[in-house]
Amino acid sequence: MEALSSRFIKGSGEFLAQTYSEKALFYLETNAEFALKKREEELAKLKSEVQILIDNCQSVASTCLSDPGIWWHLEQHPGLCYDQNSDILERPVRFAIGRLAPILLQYEIIDMGYAARFRFEYDPKGCLLPYYTGPLQLPGTLKDTIRQYAKLHAKALKMTEKLGRLATEAKKTQVDISWSGIQPSKVSR
Repeated sequence: MEALSSRFIKGSGEFLAQTYSEKALFYLETNAEFALKKREEELAKLKSEVQILIDNCQSVASTCLSDPGIWWHLEQHPGLCYDQNSDILERPVRFAIGRLAPILLQYEIIDMGYAARFRFEYDPKGCLLPYYTGPLQLPGTLKDTIRQYAKLHAKALKMTEKLGRLATEAKKTQVDISWSGIQPSKVSR
């Protein structure tokens, strides 16, 4: 499971690099008239800041996906679910994409509204951070990794359940043996 989580984090970093580049260009094209009013040196600074984010995308992915609470193999929370309707791993990726928002805001390319598809939300640690709310299509490699992790998670749950039953049976057997070996004491009335 650790190998799959590492693969997901690495793949998310690659996905973020592509997404930062695409989203930055998308918002510039969406606000083309406003973007064209910017001086070339301002756009060059914007592009440099986006490039820095792209260059650090692996670190961003690691940071956003390092919460042990999202990985069952690190913290066995009973409520964790990795089926295709679950956003347990998608949510941190949305926070990672949200890291683009402050850059676009700084250069007034977007505002924090519906049209921009960014808003502020609390992350698992209680920090208010930019969060991408727009359409998100994870690449097939990441979806496959989630599916593989989900299969292992299901197997692990079954094994954990079986181990729990075996432990309960062992305790019952131990009580039976102990009970059988105890000689009753004489009770005075």
